[in-house]
Amino acid sequence: MFRHRPGPLAALAASAVVPGAVLEAFGKANVAIGGTGHFALVSVAALVAGFASTGLTAAGVRRRDAQIALLGTAFSTMTALLAVHGLATPGVLVGPNGVVALAGGLSLPAGAAVLALTALPGLRNTRRMGPLLALQAALAATVLGLGAAGLLWPALVPAVPASGSRTAIALMSLGITLFGLLANRAMRTFALTRRVDDLLVAVGCAWLAVASFATLTATPASLGFWLGHVLEITGVLLLGVPVARDLKRGGASRPLVGDLRAAEVVASEEAYLGAALVRQTPVGAYLTKFYAWPH
Repeated sequence: MFRHRPGPLAALAASAVVPGAVLEAFGKANVAIGGTGHFALVSVAALVAGFASTGLTAAGVRRRDAQIALLGTAFSTMTALLAVHGLATPGVLVGPNGVVALAGGLSLPAGAAVLALTALPGLRNTRRMGPLLALQAALAATVLGLGAAGLLWPALVPAVPASGSRTAIALMSLGITLFGLLANRAMRTFALTRRVDDLLVAVGCAWLAVASFATLTATPASLGFWLGHVLEITGVLLLGVPVARDLKRGGASRPLVGDLRAAEVVASEEAYLGAALVRQTPVGAYLTKFYAWPH
């Protein structure tokens, strides 16, 4: 992370510090938003993640790209957990239950864990979509099945993790660590591409890290709790929209994977501009000097 240029790195830091400061200053204030508001907020987040999952999975299968398909699996896992979290809102469709806390606490760490798997070296060359689609279906079915069982028989699921408990803090730490890793991947890609979309993915990861902190430590009905949900929605949007734009343009989406290399950028630019012009760019000059890029 320290190898990144100070300007973009400062922007990324500010994207985490500013909402964090707001949470620290005003997060404990009570906000009179009922269960219907919670249901609506979480439903929007689930819909956004669902659209992203559908598009990524379809693109991964069409291109036989395992990394894209696994991105779809991450979003579908978040979709299932967010859907269960919203449906379990007490006072809307069901009464008091422990499912709402469990699904809400797991949604971000679980999604981040699957997103982190996209950098596995074995996924780069594999073209086998069957196992990945089976994993996606199994994860979604497990979440939805357990959620339904918990709603039908509330005594099966205790109300964990409680806000600020050791379990909640452990999940929060896991989520922040994983989203930090993903933000670093996006910044590595941005350092090569200088695209705003890649920087937005890094900001989205930062906001999801802050959302992990807010939703797992703030008490329900507090401003921090609701701000965490808003950051969750916007964070998912900032991850999903740039990826969708990449796929629409016909290219692979690299910021969450972080495996883009300088040589690939130069080769792409050479195909468009010609080798003589590319050698005059900073990346081209660097490769020519240190890696004997062909003259």
